[in-house]
Amino acid sequence: PHVFRFCTYLFRISDSAGRWIPAASVHVTPGDRELVTDASGRARVDIGAGNLVATVTATGYSAQSFSATCTAEKAAEPQEETVRLPRN
Repeated sequence: PHVFRFCTYLFRISDSAGRWIPAASVHVTPGDRELVTDASGRARVDIGAGNLVATVTATGYSAQSFSATCTAEKAAEPQEETVRLPRN
């Protein structure tokens, strides 16, 4: 049987036209983790069971927040969250 330990989230951060944003900050709670996206707008984190709140910021863009819930079903494969940031 599968032992549920955590969910893996892959964040993909883009502008409103779909272009990836490098060096965007993704602040994740619980755990107060600060992630930074790579050149392709990606950041990855493992989260235990329960609620996740992420706030995404990047220079020249408006911040966006979202929430998700880590469940045993979601732990079976990585979860991809795409966040589009509008320009300021």
